[in-house]
Amino acid sequence: MSFFSNHWGDSAETALDLPAMNGALMCTAYEQALDAVPLELAAEYRRATSLTWVPLRVVEPVIFAMGGASGRDALDLQDEVARVTVERSLRSIWRVFLRLTSTEAILSRMPVIYGKSYNRGRLVAHAPQGDEMIVELVDWASAPAHIVRTTRVGIETTLRSAGRSHAHVQMERTPRGASYIARGLG
Repeated sequence: MSFFSNHWGDSAETALDLPAMNGALMCTAYEQALDAVPLELAAEYRRATSLTWVPLRVVEPVIFAMGGASGRDALDLQDEVARVTVERSLRSIWRVFLRLTSTEAILSRMPVIYGKSYNRGRLVAHAPQGDEMIVELVDWASAPAHIVRTTRVGIETTLRSAGRSHAHVQMERTPRGASYIARGLG
């Protein structure tokens, strides 16, 4: 019996077919909101670890409950949590490494980082053109708003942590997912 069938009530194959995010991304926040979601979802949330994939059907109600519990817009709060999570993960040797590497090298790692975070879609990074670069989320046309926004925040925070302090990332939905334009890379 697999971890998924033990913990999520599905076969491993079925669980991997569900849109999910890495447990490390969602284990850092929202504990207070668990009282506001159904008990079975709260229990599934609490079983998550940094090594598990957690179905979005578990994550999303907690995101919105936390917004309600804090009296803030849930997606704005999620953006803030994403920013803090990325900053914390980059505080180690990565911060020094990122500051010493090229924008192209950082860009080449973004699809890998995304793939370790979500089991749907993929990022396609395009070579920087001057002070601008484009990253696309593809193969997930129906990506939830919080995923599209968190990806924007992750790109921007990574660039800023890498010494591109004026980096700003804009996003827009596309038929394939989303497009992100980063400016201020110089």
